[in-house]
Amino acid sequence: MAIIGIAIFYSCSKKTASTTSTQPDFKSNLRLVVDSMSTYWSSMDASEKDKLQSIDRLLDELSYINGSNPVKIDSLKSSVKIVKAAMLRPESMTSQAIDDYDIMTDNLIRRTLALIASTPSTEEHPLIAKLENSIASADGNLIVFRYKYDRWAIQFNEIVTNNKGRLTKMGAPYSEYKIRPLFQIQP
Repeated sequence: MAIIGIAIFYSCSKKTASTTSTQPDFKSNLRLVVDSMSTYWSSMDASEKDKLQSIDRLLDELSYINGSNPVKIDSLKSSVKIVKAAMLRPESMTSQAIDDYDIMTDNLIRRTLALIASTPSTEEHPLIAKLENSIASADGNLIVFRYKYDRWAIQFNEIVTNNKGRLTKMGAPYSEYKIRPLFQIQP
């Protein structure tokens, strides 16, 4: 009897240990979500900075062309600085801030493309076409980065909402986590 009891106890304790070790640890899962969310935000942020830097560099190139419009170039360079200052922050963005940023960026790109079209001989400067393609590519990638960021931010928000007490007990920085705003339209 004692041998059977020990065998049953030993097999039960092995099952408990194996199921516990295969379940993802809460803290590890949380780190994965936070790191993934941060990675996509950083990638998006870097892409936006590169896009604005490409616009600025393109404007520099246009200024070297005879017949370019220095007043419009200076105006657009000022707009680049304004857009850089308005870049979104993950903790504090609002729907209005997102809309405002998108409108400013679209306006800047549209005005830059119009300036390229009105400047003579731009086709003789291959760097202008290269920068134009870089800007278009970064602008197209923005939607992808926002989507991927939102996927992780939604998971993060669910963890924060469903585990407030647990996060508080874990102490800083976990106890300081707050719901993150999303790019997608909220119901």
